[in-house]
Amino acid sequence: MGAFAGAEMNTSMPASQYGHYMESIDDLAAPSDSSWWWSLSTWNATSSAWESSQVGMDSLVEPTYIAWAPNSTNLSEIPPP
Repeated sequence: MGAFAGAEMNTSMPASQYGHYMESIDDLAAPSDSSWWWSLSTWNATSSAWESSQVGMDSLVEPTYIAWAPNSTNLSEIPPP
């Protein structure tokens, strides 16, 4: 949340029984019909590529870089850090 606040971007990250999830970034919310959702990716320095996070945002431990993008985004299209 700190990085978003520092960039003056509004976010909504409600809690659920599974932990927090990203509801909206910069006031762009995923639709209620779940046709897409915000997906969390982490940077794999060994392969120099983004990969889908295997854990939720509450369980990340010192990630070097993270990216949020709609779940339909091809990870190779996310710019490297």
